[in-house]
Amino acid sequence: MSAPEPAEGVPALRFVAGSPTPEEIAAVTAVLLARHGQDEEGARGGEGRRSQFRRMRLGLRLRPGGGAWRRTRPED
Repeated sequence: MSAPEPAEGVPALRFVAGSPTPEEIAAVTAVLLARHGQDEEGARGGEGRRSQFRRMRLGLRLRPGGGAWRRTRPED
């Protein structure tokens, strides 16, 4: 689920106290963007972990040999 896009001309961030410097605003923006990237990355990475857990529950063991690495990738 993604956040709605801000309307044209409406600021995406609003500081309600103090008077932040441009550097402080840039730092807050960088932290929020990095956090947003981690959230999206975690959502994609979670599928692989669930897939491996499901394989273990079903008793599907990893088989060594040629092409074994292909069988370990998460299902799309």
